[in-house]
Amino acid sequence: MSETDKTTKTPEDTLREGPLKSTIWRNEGRNGAYFTTQYTRAYKDQDGAWHETTQMRESDHLPLRHLSGKTHDRIMAMKRDERERRARRERKPRDPARGR
Repeated sequence: MSETDKTTKTPEDTLREGPLKSTIWRNEGRNGAYFTTQYTRAYKDQDGAWHETTQMRESDHLPLRHLSGKTHDRIMAMKRDERERRARRERKPRDPARGR
């Protein structure tokens, strides 16, 4: 995903674990929707300004593992919801007056 795409598109969901953040992006492919994830860590610089980085510290590994599990569970739930919506659309009764 290009930087332009990220600025015009909103994330599907965002999860947090302390200073760590998981951003879930929804994408469309030939076989339907798929999801990608970006992990970042928030930190303050010496002037007190907040920033984000994709570099993780040694102490971030265990919380990142926990966040990754929550992210996986959330993506699986979104995929399940997507399948259920698609199934409901396919089961809709057809309107004989409209020829459908």
